[in-house]
Amino acid sequence: AVFSSSQKMSYNLFLLAFVLGIGGTFQYGLQVSIINSPAEYIKSFIRECWLKRYGSSPSEEIITLMWSFVVSIYSIGGLLGSLSAGYLSVRFGRKKVMLLNNIPALLSAALMGLSRLSGSFEMIIIGRLLAGVCGGLGLNIHIMYAGECAPQKLRGVIAITASTAIASVVSVSSFSWHTACPWLSLFSWWCQRPKERRCCRSWRSSTA
Repeated sequence: AVFSSSQKMSYNLFLLAFVLGIGGTFQYGLQVSIINSPAEYIKSFIRECWLKRYGSSPSEEIITLMWSFVVSIYSIGGLLGSLSAGYLSVRFGRKKVMLLNNIPALLSAALMGLSRLSGSFEMIIIGRLLAGVCGGLGLNIHIMYAGECAPQKLRGVIAITASTAIASVVSVSSFSWHTACPWLSLFSWWCQRPKERRCCRSWRSSTA
């Protein structure tokens, strides 16, 4: 089939929005929604680690406190990521920051995925902090980058892909957290880096 230049531009633009969604707002929606399912498993893991480390079972107050750190530390990471998004996007450019944003995502996945093997619930807390940085950066830069790449008549449609990516994570939030998070982050890195470059190059050549 032969596509016109406008059809090819629209296809490449929506493909770019899809890839941005995986590496941007999808990460935010994933971490926000997926934390509810493994709550009891994480609390049990905290209890096991504490018992092995100190030889006594922790009180419910300590477990609740540690669980509160696991949940709330993501917001602190998101704050740090959001505050640094403006400076980093100007300093290094939107695309480069989106690519570099995979680093905290992969580190977060590695820390949380290896926490049980290492017997350290603190790794989950640090991983959630890095995931928050990734989500804060991705949520802000996704919208900026997609809006700048889109022509004026498609800017509104492309902008709502951020909300679409967040909503789509509901379909995967029922997965096991220690299985889904590392693989989705690796898929994000694999999908975003090469395709984003091809999409931008193809879209710019079609508008030249």
